[in-house]
Amino acid sequence: MKIIKHSHLTSLALLLLSAVNSNFANAKSLRVVTWNTEHLAAHNGTGCKARDTESYTQMRQYAQSLDADVIALQEVGSLAAVKRIFPASQWQIIMSSRTDSPSYTCRENKQASTQQKVAFVVRKPILIKQVNHLSELANAKVGAREAIHLQIEQAGKPLNLLNVHMKSGCFVENYAVSNKSNCVVYAKQAEYLKGYLAKHNLARENWLILGDFNHHLTAINNHFRVELLAASDHKNKKDYNDGSPLIAANNLFIATDGVVGCHPKYPLPIDHIVISASMRRALVPSSVKFHNYNTDHMLSDHCALSAQFNF
Repeated sequence: MKIIKHSHLTSLALLLLSAVNSNFANAKSLRVVTWNTEHLAAHNGTGCKARDTESYTQMRQYAQSLDADVIALQEVGSLAAVKRIFPASQWQIIMSSRTDSPSYTCRENKQASTQQKVAFVVRKPILIKQVNHLSELANAKVGAREAIHLQIEQAGKPLNLLNVHMKSGCFVENYAVSNKSNCVVYAKQAEYLKGYLAKHNLARENWLILGDFNHHLTAINNHFRVELLAASDHKNKKDYNDGSPLIAANNLFIATDGVVGCHPKYPLPIDHIVISASMRRALVPSSVKFHNYNTDHMLSDHCALSAQFNF
């Protein structure tokens, strides 16, 4: 029997890992998902959505059934909470860097709330090239969520993914003319998000903006939709306060147009996937759908939303 020395074994392992990374970076398809897990906590019986061991088992099985490469998560309490559903042996976990906010008393069970943060889980060994935490969205109000801008390598090119969880409680057609306090916060977040996106070359770069927008972007007259998809007049271009231009028409598209949500009371979705022009060409339209729970009850008040891209 030939014995391989440890140093050679290490080199062989590195070569194999490099080859696997290369295969993923050059893969011809990618399946992405966004899922608001509704107060996902690290421990049984805690927080506003107190779960037992069976519920966590069902959530793990549901997550596996999604067969996703990248999942944008919302309303996760901690790294430990994410690991209960997505084991670190299979997933790279990128947690929000936001400082913990004060807890509040949950309306349903009167328990203390857990944290509500965003996170990405990326299947190993997909190459993560860059992570940027957009704390400005969290600065709009105490307890607001920041966004995460993640860049991976896909089909030999950079792919940008932005995970957002916008302020809730502003379900109006035009937040800009509402005096509701939640809409004032939403307006601040919306303006920052538009400005951040407009700083990038959305006509050429691969972009996916996904998450819980807490807004009906599929409604044709929705103000945020109009603003996101607004055409810029290249002769008389208006600028944002920070000098960034408006987003040009035909650079962004709402992939969830025509898709019905899974919640029996709220068929108009607030979870969305917004894509750049290059990603639209790769999108498999039939893959944009919500995945219902195969249980007697909803494991979260949001179902996971998926989209597949073939390059």
